[in-house]
Amino acid sequence: MNSDTRKARLRELMEKRFEGVQAATARACDMPTQWISDVFNGRREIGERAARKIEENVGLPVGWLDKSSGRAPAQEMLEVVVDGEVIATVAASAAVTFRLRR
Repeated sequence: MNSDTRKARLRELMEKRFEGVQAATARACDMPTQWISDVFNGRREIGERAARKIEENVGLPVGWLDKSSGRAPAQEMLEVVVDGEVIATVAASAAVTFRLRR
C-alpha cells in the first residue's frame, strides 16, 4: 500500500464527484471532515480498513484507492434531506438504513 497513492486517489474522487468539497466527501465516505482534512495535510494516512470503507460507501471497486490510475466510475449520488438540511450523501446503489428520531 502506498499512502501517497491513496491520498492522491481520494483527492481525485473529491474533485470529480464532490466538487472539491471536503465536507461533502466526508459525508459520502462516512468519515469525519477533520479526518479528511488530516489526510490531505499529512497528519493521517489512509489505512486498509479506511480505504475499503471509503470505496464501499461511495460505490468504488475494492482496491480502487490503491491503483495509481483509472478514472472513478460515474456514480449517481443521492442527498438525504430532512427539514431542508442535507443529513447524508450516499451512492444511489448503496443499501442504507436511516433511523430518524424527533
